[in-house]
Amino acid sequence: MTSNKNESKKFKVCLISMTPVGGFKSFLENIVQRLSDTNFEVTILSLSKNNDIDIPYARKRVFELDDYSNCEALTVGERLKNLVERFLFRMKGKHTDKEILKHNLYNSQLKAISRAKSCAGKVDLSEYDCVISAEEVTCNYFLAYSVIAKRKIGYIHPDYNNVPYNRRIEKTALSRLDYICATSKANAESIRKAIPKLKNKVVGVPNPIDIKTILQKSDESIKEAFNSDVVNLITVCRLDNTYKALDRLVSVAQKLKDGGDKFIWRVVGDGEYNDTMRSFIKEHQLQDCVIMLGAKDNPIPYVKHSDLFVLQSYSEGYPMSVLEAMAVDTPVLVTDYPSSSEQVDNGMTGFIVSNNFDSVYEKIHYLINHKDELHQIEINLQDMDKSRLYNIDNLLDIME
Repeated sequence: MTSNKNESKKFKVCLISMTPVGGFKSFLENIVQRLSDTNFEVTILSLSKNNDIDIPYARKRVFELDDYSNCEALTVGERLKNLVERFLFRMKGKHTDKEILKHNLYNSQLKAISRAKSCAGKVDLSEYDCVISAEEVTCNYFLAYSVIAKRKIGYIHPDYNNVPYNRRIEKTALSRLDYICATSKANAESIRKAIPKLKNKVVGVPNPIDIKTILQKSDESIKEAFNSDVVNLITVCRLDNTYKALDRLVSVAQKLKDGGDKFIWRVVGDGEYNDTMRSFIKEHQLQDCVIMLGAKDNPIPYVKHSDLFVLQSYSEGYPMSVLEAMAVDTPVLVTDYPSSSEQVDNGMTGFIVSNNFDSVYEKIHYLINHKDELHQIEINLQDMDKSRLYNIDNLLDIME
């Protein structure tokens, strides 16, 4: 697609969003910026009146999805299966984290389907050349069932292999879309294997970042003091232990401290694991080396002033925080999630380690004691062609 195909009429695109926070918020801001740069007219359709996100270059509309929820919109089979699953779940008593996640996600999918079918065909967006759902499940299902549009494109951000979606619900809903954007080549292949019926609709479209805005944000002043006598580590993420491995983070920090390593590990973010994490830090007297900064509207200056960005998650899709760190020339250390090699050139722009405690600990321990290697990675990042961090050509190709 070319941006100047018809100069007299801008290509109009509508992005559907719920209540974006963290990485979703960054994604929405960045995709709006990139589309605007490509001379598109962008509108955001918010599915919640509580979505107060204000993005330059984008118009805003609201459709209050919470006004629609009718279990009668589900088939009899779906309702019976849900009742049986709820009963069996409660009867079992104690559950693993994965079982709880699967149960909650299934209920979320059913709720999303119920709301989408309850307002099926009620939203006419045919005035737009293309409508894009920016988030999986609720937004994708809403686009699939509720929206009248010329072209429908859905997004799936997380690693599909590690999220226990009900595949039947996904296949039925996503087959109603024209294309599905997976945020990495690896994730695109995971979706094709999980739901072969969709294989011709799935396209790998790496999340873009807005380099110019990130650099501007990185220059904002902060009160936090960074001690050059220690190695400053930083993690920016949602405080969710299911995927982000925050239990491992504090355990690695404890072993580093016990071994005499000099470091400060700052954690930016908020979430349900916040209290548990703070309790562990206090119990093991890690307050001097693990600092919980809470949520920040702009975490980029903290990343810029750090020596190493660490994302040692159990699972990831295509984390934008890694790209943002690279954009401000901060070396990154990530675990080997499927798309890690698409983001990081191991040993050149950062480090990829095996997804286990020993590998994470040993690499951080080594780098704390070999700061020259961190400095070399910083030089490499300064010399890197960063244009690939904001390329959306694959998306543009399927929008027309």
